[in-house]
Amino acid sequence: YRFKDSKMSTRKGNFVTLEDVWGMAKERVAALMTERGSNAGMSAPEFEEIVDKISLAAIVFHDLHADPVRDVEFDLERVVDFEGETGPYLQYAHTRCLSILRKAAEAGVLLPTFPATTGEKGAELEKAVALAENQLVKDEEIRLVKMLGQFPLHLERTLEHRKASQLAHYLVDVVKTYGEFYRECHVLGQEKALTEARLLLVESTRRVLAQGLRLLGIPLPDRM
Repeated sequence: YRFKDSKMSTRKGNFVTLEDVWGMAKERVAALMTERGSNAGMSAPEFEEIVDKISLAAIVFHDLHADPVRDVEFDLERVVDFEGETGPYLQYAHTRCLSILRKAAEAGVLLPTFPATTGEKGAELEKAVALAENQLVKDEEIRLVKMLGQFPLHLERTLEHRKASQLAHYLVDVVKTYGEFYRECHVLGQEKALTEARLLLVESTRRVLAQGLRLLGIPLPDRM
């Protein structure tokens, strides 16, 4: 690593430890959350736990997202940013999915279950997916469906090339595509069939993000 504002030299005793980076990341994440008002209503232990999860995501994702054969500059402000190609950015997208699903549940709109086995519930899910496909006709919806469908392929490529950056870059693309859908396609307050179809797409996005981030060793806070 090259640190943006400092030069390291072990011979001269100028170096930054992982513990130093961890401390700086936590301090900056806590400040950012306070500036955004994200800590409102949180207890001190809950706030500290979420700061830890976001800081860990920032450091781990920055490392895994980078090309391992190139020299990488470590810019703390960019690494902990809640926007851009960062761990906190992906975590935030996941929490937005959760928020929509919670609001839907509060409004009495429930999704079909995602059973682990086939059978009657599996048939219900297949029917729901088929109905959803008939409802999802906007360009942003179709692009997101196609992007999510590439998840198994990117997992295979990640394993084949043994490069976590393959999966990391894919998850960034998922969140960017989801962002376009989120801006252009209102989920709640639509006709029942359309709301349910879009909710199914939100839940599918959440699942891909959750599985992908866990594979990268990145924790998932419930809110940010």
